[in-house]
Amino acid sequence: MDKLKEILQKTWHTGRWVLLILLLASTILYLIGINATKTAVRHITNTHLTMQDVTGETLPPKRTKEEYDATVEGLDENNNGIRDDVEHAIFEMSGDSSQMRAAKLQYAQAYQLLFTYVFDGDTLEAYGQKYIQSTKCIRSTMKKEGLGLLSFKIEDPIDALILNTKSRKLSAEKHSWYDTQYSKDINLPEERCHVIFKNE
Repeated sequence: MDKLKEILQKTWHTGRWVLLILLLASTILYLIGINATKTAVRHITNTHLTMQDVTGETLPPKRTKEEYDATVEGLDENNNGIRDDVEHAIFEMSGDSSQMRAAKLQYAQAYQLLFTYVFDGDTLEAYGQKYIQSTKCIRSTMKKEGLGLLSFKIEDPIDALILNTKSRKLSAEKHSWYDTQYSKDINLPEERCHVIFKNE
């Protein structure tokens, strides 16, 4: 009996330290996760298109298709949040006004956040607001330019550029359920476009 009691005491003495270490480790990981989420949400919220992006002043050099498609995230050498191959393709679309180019670039920038900063519910919600804002920018730009009766979504060609590999399509599909939850109008500022050309 004394032997059993001694074994139990030793087990408890060792076990409580193991439990304490596990508790501390899980707390630290939890706090790190909270900080990572807050940092990502802040980045998503503060991501905006600039006039330099729209005029092409920051346009990166062209690379090969293999370099562009090597990862899901792709290349963003000018660090403006738009995948470089998509950015070049938007600039090469003929017939766009500067305002429409700005709206398309804003949409591509918002969409790219899905691949680079979304990893939990909070970051997904922040992305959803940014994405809805970009689609509303396109809609308002279309209305201003008299393109409201188009029989196709003006985002479709950009979606095709963004989802140009199987891995990118699969990555986007992981979050496709979210679109239905954010299909209604949410609290967004009236002006949804980052860059406005007043006199065009």
